[in-house]
Amino acid sequence: MVVITGLASLFGCPHDLISEIIKKKEGGQKQSEISGLKS
Repeated sequence: MVVITGLASLFGCPHDLISEIIKKKEGGQKQSEISGLKS
């Protein structure tokens, strides 16, 4: 997490954008886990 925010500050990306990307990645992983359990 610290590395991601560090890179974000280097590239000048807003922290909110990075956190949104992280949320989407985590959400996608959870959805794939749920679909994996169903199948």
